[in-house]
Amino acid sequence: MNGIVYAGGDVRIASNKNFEIVLPDGDCLITADGVETRVRAGQAIIIPPLQKFTLSVSAGTRVSVEQALLPVKGVTVADDDGSIAYALREAVKYFNCDNPKRDLVLSALGSLIVGYVNVFVSAEKYSPVVRAVADAIEKNLSSSAFSLDGFMKKFPLNYDYLRRLFKKEVGVSPREYLLNGRMELARGIILGGLSNRYSEYTVSQLAEACGFADPLYFSRVFKKYFGVSPSEYGK
Repeated sequence: MNGIVYAGGDVRIASNKNFEIVLPDGDCLITADGVETRVRAGQAIIIPPLQKFTLSVSAGTRVSVEQALLPVKGVTVADDDGSIAYALREAVKYFNCDNPKRDLVLSALGSLIVGYVNVFVSAEKYSPVVRAVADAIEKNLSSSAFSLDGFMKKFPLNYDYLRRLFKKEVGVSPREYLLNGRMELARGIILGGLSNRYSEYTVSQLAEACGFADPLYFSRVFKKYFGVSPSEYGK
């Protein structure tokens, strides 16, 4: 998830299987599905997979992120306080270098970019009740005591309706959103050097830090997401 597969100045790609985050150099126009949108200097463009578009400028910065969890169904223009721009520039720098920690840094930057984009687009894309569920999930990623079903059943809405609404707006179910967040948290801890063969962090401790009461279940989920066990990933 959130892996950077391209970072550079080619901003006019017609379509791609990944999310594209584009920062044009200056004001421009982007056209998608017959709709023309004006983009001001400093705004970021988020383009979902397989979306065809045309851009009136050729210069800028583009980062392609695979399996990104973003609430974007069509071309979206987001205001940026400089955070997205900084992360994109760092991605370009590391994508085109031979630093031995290149892949680790790019992995972290991919998650950072997706996080920044979520900050700038999620509030207006989610309905209030879905935003409340997403916020609760994000705040309780490390809590094994958090009951997602219990939290959702507190709302004066049918549980199945709320689950379907969440999936419609976010693209995944609430449970998948929770697991995705916890797996990103686990990967971040491992890549940050807090859990590897040189530390005292055990798989049980890592599981607890990521909201899992059962280390075996945590290991199974981690391997399903990343193809290897937490201890192997750390190496």
